[in-house]
Amino acid sequence: MEISRRVWLVLLVASAFSVMDISGYYAAHDMGFWVEWGVRGYAVLKATVITLLLGLVRKHRILYCIGWALVSIFILLSIANAVSYSLYGFGVSRKLVTILYETNSEEVRQFLPGMIGNIFSLLFSWQILLEVCIFVAAWFVLPVIPKRWFWNAIWVFCLSGMVYIIWFAATARWGKTNHLMIARSAVAVRSVVKSTSMIRDLSSKRRPLPYRDSAISRRLAENMILIIGESASRDHLSLYGYPLPTTPAMDSRRDSLFVFNDAVASSTSTAENLPRILSFMNCEPGQGEWYEYPTVMNLLKAYGYSTTWLSNQERTGDWSNLSGILSSDADEVGYLGSVDSEDHLTDRYDEVLLPEFRKSLAGGDSLRFICLHLMGSHIAYNERYPKDMARFSASDVLKKTSKRSWLDAGKAQKVAEYDNSIAYTDSILGEVVKELSRLQDPSVMVYLSDHGENVYDDRDFQGRDPKFVRVPFFIYANKAYREDNPDMAGRLRAAEKLPFSTSGLINMMLTLTGSSYRMYDATRDVLSPEFIPHVRYVDGEPFRD
Repeated sequence: MEISRRVWLVLLVASAFSVMDISGYYAAHDMGFWVEWGVRGYAVLKATVITLLLGLVRKHRILYCIGWALVSIFILLSIANAVSYSLYGFGVSRKLVTILYETNSEEVRQFLPGMIGNIFSLLFSWQILLEVCIFVAAWFVLPVIPKRWFWNAIWVFCLSGMVYIIWFAATARWGKTNHLMIARSAVAVRSVVKSTSMIRDLSSKRRPLPYRDSAISRRLAENMILIIGESASRDHLSLYGYPLPTTPAMDSRRDSLFVFNDAVASSTSTAENLPRILSFMNCEPGQGEWYEYPTVMNLLKAYGYSTTWLSNQERTGDWSNLSGILSSDADEVGYLGSVDSEDHLTDRYDEVLLPEFRKSLAGGDSLRFICLHLMGSHIAYNERYPKDMARFSASDVLKKTSKRSWLDAGKAQKVAEYDNSIAYTDSILGEVVKELSRLQDPSVMVYLSDHGENVYDDRDFQGRDPKFVRVPFFIYANKAYREDNPDMAGRLRAAEKLPFSTSGLINMMLTLTGSSYRMYDATRDVLSPEFIPHVRYVDGEPFRD
């Protein structure tokens, strides 16, 4: 059956627009020429299939009208995808829907002139003008191309598109609706409505800060920085003795770091750990619900700190970690990467947090609490760092680490990718420490990972493991803080070998800021002379070495 070539051309442009962000994602992550070629082939395949389907129902008026209605929606969404991606770096996604869903009429009024100006600038760029010229030329040339040449070219592209989509379906871990624009949009809208409703429901259960009058602080640290890593095992940091140099930035600062050797996470999951890290909820079973506890965000606000939450993790989704609710109390909230685990096309490397961090640090407030939530070493490890930051290979792992009979070249490469993600996190921490070291204000950075990961360390296994919950936990205090608080430096150094649960972090932070509060528990604060080693629970079970 012959197809309308001009209709096909219009649909080809729309199809190319619909996968523009997918192609951009692959290019940014250096997935290889054949993958990017496959995406283009998929656009040709999509345009061809839609055109053929329209031809099949042409004699059925109702079906034909329905078909064109759907095609019109597809074209409009594809244009929106291309414009959003070109202007803001992400297309039709949960992130875009979240922004639209949470925008009010006043924000639209203020934002619209700038957006229109950006669109006009885009339309009159030389790239767009060149593409328009190519489209016009194709509009007149396509109908006169010999039928055989036309179909041969189409089938070559369609074949590559078929191979690509089969590969994607077999290997993709998430985002499987992203190649179908209407389905992608519908899923995004449904997800945002559902997650927003969940956040509102959980937020309604939050309670005001109890015992507010007992919240008193000497504000020893004018800048308090908390960095929460992801899936980083202590045993893969050279700072803790790992044979590969995975933490050169922190190694070079070793003399000004306080490195805690026996910090244990309270769970193997982010969702269970984060409330315990950020509130007075401890690791023991039977603690009730997380929203019954005051959070570090509310507490530091009561002490007079401006509060900022910057995250490269999801706000909601399959990895849901309640961060959307726990961060909502902050004065400034920024989700700079994906807002949902299915939103993988909006993935960003953790360095995306640094400009906003510097902006917050340079703000006009005299007291600042800034929390950075990293993607860190979240699976898939090789997607957590730019390719030019890949320092280690399988051969490095096999040569430098201890012999493990179960470790073949493929598994060693997985370990190398994990180590590369650790090294990339180290580079982010290095930038934060560099900024704090320049300040004349007393400043402290606390870094810990939410939980660890077993990456073929003690057997043929890769993933979350209750035996591998010892996490990196270290504190940097700049020169101004150390000089102002010499006794604190001694307390920090004395506590480095003490065993504790990361669920006690909030008590430590009160000590670091010179603060008091009725719910403070000195027995869970390793910086307190009253500290008592408690049984550490992991997912409700006592932790055993």
